Amino acid sequence: MSAAATAPLIFNAIPVFADIEEDYFCLDPKAIETRITSKTRAIIVVDLFGLPYAEEINLIAKKHGLLVIEDTAQAPGATLNGKAAGTLGDMGVYSLNYHKHIHSGEGGVIVADNEELAEKCRLVRNHAEAVVEAKEGTVKEKLCS
Repeated sequence: MSAAATAPLIFNAIPVFADIEEDYFCLDPKAIETRITSKTRAIIVVDLFGLPYAEEINLIAKKHGLLVIEDTAQAPGATLNGKAAGTLGDMGVYSLNYHKHIHSGEGGVIVADNEELAEKCRLVRNHAEAVVEAKEGTVKEKLCS
C-alpha cells in the first residue's frame, strides 16, 4: 500500500526506503541504520503476511531517538514475545479497507500508548489530508520542524 510511503509527503518529509528481509519480507533491521540521517524522525514498519516486524528495529529507533510507526493491517492478531502486533512500536495503524483482513469498506484504527501521540492522531484525519493546526510542543510540531 502506497500510504506508508506517501503519508510523510503530506508533512513535507521525504520517505527513505530500506531493504526487506529475504525470508519474511518485513523491513530488514540491518538495512535501516545506514539510511538514518539527522533529518530522520521516524521509522515506518509494515507487518506483512501475518508477521510482525523485527524487534531489533525498536532498539535502532531508541538509539537514534526515533518513533516507530507500525502498519499492522496485514498482521492483526499476530504477536511477538506476548505483545500484539500494532502495539510493538510507538503507534500502530490498522487500515480497514476492502482487501484487508478486517474491513469495513474504508477507514482505520490507530493505537498509541502515549497521550501525546494519541493527541497527534486526533489532529490528523483521512490519510493526513485534513490537518488541524499544531499546538505548541506537540509531536506534530516536533515531526514537522
